[in-house]
Amino acid sequence: MNDIARVSIRTPKPLFVDSYNRNRHTGSIILIDEQTNETIGAGMILNKS
Repeated sequence: MNDIARVSIRTPKPLFVDSYNRNRHTGSIILIDEQTNETIGAGMILNKS
């Protein structure tokens, strides 16, 4: 709980996102458990460098 990590997420379709530094609304992500509808994670989209 409350850990910080760098992760990669693969999706079957492209996601249209911005870098968090450019737009915090479209540069952030929330992960929700489909069975319980609880938030299980949150994060920021970073530039690839």
